[in-house]
Amino acid sequence: MKRSLLSFIAVVLIVAAYSHPARGQSVKPNCSLTDATSPTLHGVRLGMSAQQVLAAFAGSAENGDVRRSLEEAKKPEANDTAYLTFDMSSSPKEKKGASAPNESLSVTLYKGRVIALGATYFGFSFNSLDEWIGKLSESFALPAAREWIAGASEAPNKILKCNGIEIEATIEGGSASIRLRNTEHDRLMQERIRAEEEKRRKEFRPN
Repeated sequence: MKRSLLSFIAVVLIVAAYSHPARGQSVKPNCSLTDATSPTLHGVRLGMSAQQVLAAFAGSAENGDVRRSLEEAKKPEANDTAYLTFDMSSSPKEKKGASAPNESLSVTLYKGRVIALGATYFGFSFNSLDEWIGKLSESFALPAAREWIAGASEAPNKILKCNGIEIEATIEGGSASIRLRNTEHDRLMQERIRAEEEKRRKEFRPN
């Protein structure tokens, strides 16, 4: 029995030695982007304030839909979350010629900060998802397509997991899109939901 225990401990120590990097070495993640270094889409990036987003689009503060979304976010049921959409094709600043694709930008704000954003390019198709990711990698200095993993969406999509950030590339029909989101926010929201559920369970008293 004693010999068996010693053998087991020896195996554990050997596995542990080969499972961890040697002292002084570090394992580098495939992607270590942060909010500050993440891709900027039409002048907007993760972590920006609502004021910075509006400043990127002249006159957007007077846009009825934008103003209503920001007002709705203040209601308790909205949980301080606002969803904004900007039609880039209607902006003279963004027009690049008749052959340029129509574009839209979606921005999600939580407590006045950008936690997610995405751009969709309509009328612009690629032969493969990896070809689209190649374009994104070239434009935003992102890892190659082999570093991205398949997503769960029905449309062809891949996800790049970074340091608290996820970047999703999708192609569908005649459009291509990129989405960025702060996963740390998702984690905090899940913790908040679990805490609220636990509180309700503790306070519940059957009649």
